[in-house]
Amino acid sequence: MELRGPVDFCVYYRNTEETAKLVKMALKLGFKTVVVSITLKEQDDFKELITKTNELKKMIKEHGFENIFTRLHIIGSDISWLKRCLRKLRYEFHIISSKPLNVEALRFVARDRRVDSIVYGDRELAKFFDKSQMKLMRSTGTILELQFNKLWSSTHKGLIFNLRRTLGLAIKNNVPIVISSGSSTPKNVKTPLQLASLLVVLGMPYSYAKQAIYNTPLNVIKRNIHRLSKKHTEPGVDIV
Repeated sequence: MELRGPVDFCVYYRNTEETAKLVKMALKLGFKTVVVSITLKEQDDFKELITKTNELKKMIKEHGFENIFTRLHIIGSDISWLKRCLRKLRYEFHIISSKPLNVEALRFVARDRRVDSIVYGDRELAKFFDKSQMKLMRSTGTILELQFNKLWSSTHKGLIFNLRRTLGLAIKNNVPIVISSGSSTPKNVKTPLQLASLLVVLGMPYSYAKQAIYNTPLNVIKRNIHRLSKKHTEPGVDIV
């Protein structure tokens, strides 16, 4: 099946039954491509992650889902741990995203090309999504990702101001932007129009908002499908 948008770049895996319902709902609401994310925190066991990953892949196959991709979402602050995760797990998932918990981790994941997207969310780190951060992300092609449900439920007082500032910096520095639902249950799946509309409300032109659910996530998925193929041996080198 041809890879098409709109894309929900992140719905969260809970269990096979709930996730199957969630994916079906996202497809019903108009998404053509869905990325299912498994979260890994520093205290989590790698064995449990492998079990969840196998369950997810089996569920996708059993339901005959097309254009459903797997993603690892890494949450942490220890750079040694982050490096180990990326070294061990990069090629087990179509997409790698991160939510850093301190400034050092934020700067590190922006420099590492194995990370596809950085999720905006921690209010303590809001001010560090600055010009320096944007330059790092631009140089590696790392995406700035906003998640609708996390932002919608936030009570952070200066959230709107910080988001507008961050999005403005991202656009000015040519940093790619994606908005996903960040849904974990079928009830809180959003429509493509809701995702794009939030970006427009935050001051983004509609043309940019549309790219955030179409071209930008599709380009990352296509790039990583190629990276995971047998033809690709290392950056810039393919077997013909």
